[in-house]
Amino acid sequence: MMARKTLALCPRRFLPSGFLGSVLKVSTACTILVGAAGAQSPLGVAEIAKKTGRAVVLIQGVDKSGASLLGSGFLVAPDGKIVTNLHVIRDLASGGVKLETGEVFDSFSVLAFDERKDLAVIKVAGFDLPVIELGNSNSLTVGEVVVAVGSPRGLEGTVTAGIISAIREDATKQGFRLIQTDAAINPGNSGGPLLNKDAQVIGIVAAKFRGSENLNFAVPINYARGLLGSTEPPMTLAEMSARLEKSTDVFSGGTVKRPGVLLAGYGSPGESFQLVFLELMNFLAANGVIVANRPTEIRPVRGDSVSLSYLLERLPKLADSLLYVTVEHGFSNVHRARVQCFNSKGQQVWEEKSSSTWTWATTEQGAAKAVAEQLKRKLKNRIGQPELPLRGKEK
Repeated sequence: MMARKTLALCPRRFLPSGFLGSVLKVSTACTILVGAAGAQSPLGVAEIAKKTGRAVVLIQGVDKSGASLLGSGFLVAPDGKIVTNLHVIRDLASGGVKLETGEVFDSFSVLAFDERKDLAVIKVAGFDLPVIELGNSNSLTVGEVVVAVGSPRGLEGTVTAGIISAIREDATKQGFRLIQTDAAINPGNSGGPLLNKDAQVIGIVAAKFRGSENLNFAVPINYARGLLGSTEPPMTLAEMSARLEKSTDVFSGGTVKRPGVLLAGYGSPGESFQLVFLELMNFLAANGVIVANRPTEIRPVRGDSVSLSYLLERLPKLADSLLYVTVEHGFSNVHRARVQCFNSKGQQVWEEKSSSTWTWATTEQGAAKAVAEQLKRKLKNRIGQPELPLRGKEK
């Protein structure tokens, strides 16, 4: 007779797919199940984090304006090969990688990238480094438990857990799929691994799409597998930037320019800016405005006037227009916000301003929400103008 063993699982959603067991006893704490000997128990969140944490890295550097940028990545080969998002490194003038052990590599080369899917493979001069096992993103199941590990805001080794909410087609119709998850994702998580119950990477954390609805995305890991075998010679960051500037979209027959309005900006505190930024983006998209930001590029642009000038110079190659959002923290919790709208020629065509009242100033979140609501009311009258084009009315 086949030997049998007892396995305690709590909660039941952590059951491995296809687990053949019988319920013996149910308590308020957990369900006791009996299964065939040799059935693999899924790892807990703490075990997954412990098993993979040493291979998750912090990527940090500065852009051409001197602004500091950071993101995450993960080691997939002992010789220093790292997978991350392209948007983590594409604006860097110089950058390096820090391991969980504290070891720092002051530079890295770029082995391959995929602009459409926002993926990049970089390499540091390492040896015998820890790695994470790759899973199969073609076999994912909606509802299965996932864990995200990264460095949000530079806080290395941050771990969050959730489930796969859906597998979706890219909303911008770029020809690929995204993993939707409710695992918490914050700025700096981009490029980090999304892991399954076996501590395998099944996705690359890409973006937090909404500020309050746990709508987060990851790029399936199978899209990165082809890049890992690239035979192209390594590139410097400057060489990568030059290639991106000259890149074309063979499916559109032209340069990689997206129709609609591009949202960018900066502000302080960062949490308030992100709330205002995402509220405006969601508002415009919900009202039929064509938003040029890709799901994996929904992030603030660091900065100051130099960053704005840099965007305006590149705008003809990026989008049809630009909304530049700024948020300023005033006395107490009073916030002030401004939206500047620029046409494709880089000319400012209008702007809207708002400020929170003392009634809303009891918390920073309340103040940010107040200025966002005011801006949405003002932007409503702008929807449909050439700089905020509606779907179905493209030129």
